[in-house]
Amino acid sequence: MSFQLGVWHCEQPLSMGAAGKLLDTVLDDKKPDKKPEPKAEKKVDSRPSPAMKAFFNTLIRRYPTLDNWPTDDVTDCPWELQPRYDPHYMVFSLMPAHVEQLEAVIIDMALENGLTVYDPQTPDLHMPPALEDQTFWRLEANDNEIVDPGPADIESAIGGLVDDGQSYAVLAQCATAFLQAVMDAGEYVLEYRDRQSGDTFQAITRDQAAVLETFQDYRQALPAWNKRLRWEAVEA
Repeated sequence: MSFQLGVWHCEQPLSMGAAGKLLDTVLDDKKPDKKPEPKAEKKVDSRPSPAMKAFFNTLIRRYPTLDNWPTDDVTDCPWELQPRYDPHYMVFSLMPAHVEQLEAVIIDMALENGLTVYDPQTPDLHMPPALEDQTFWRLEANDNEIVDPGPADIESAIGGLVDDGQSYAVLAQCATAFLQAVMDAGEYVLEYRDRQSGDTFQAITRDQAAVLETFQDYRQALPAWNKRLRWEAVEA
């Protein structure tokens, strides 16, 4: 099964859902039978950047393409498909045996060049520090995603939680800080990751009103948003 990574230069933080849609658009545009669209209708929202070329050249020098592999034996070549340079967006397909090693190399190398990496398998999104630190509010509830959510969106997400241990709501203020809730056995299990320290804390309650008010206050970035519940540190 193919393992893919998308790499591009992103000027603003984006959500996991948006990153997934962007990769789908790129893959759709690369289909052999895809009819070219007028330039004005180009759907890929990514900017060409000199960093893309620098990243690609460095990566290919370390892991040559299939047609430039130094020996006739290509079993050690990590590429399932031939890597191609694109100034807007590059998709890398890796051989399963090389995923663990090469995925980390691509992510580290891309971040060093200020690029963003999307892993659709996990899924996971890796953004450079400059983007991770930017405030970017988004709400995800049971696979529905809303950017810049309002009070009604939050109320709907909390009210829609099902007591099954799987239904969830996640309110994120940036790539590294969030507040989330899951309902299980009649209890709401909440966790948040602190933006400054990176520490994670957990609280458990049966009070839906307290959960909703906590989420609403968190969205408004009120200083005392977490005072309604008793929080305990989650061991890393």
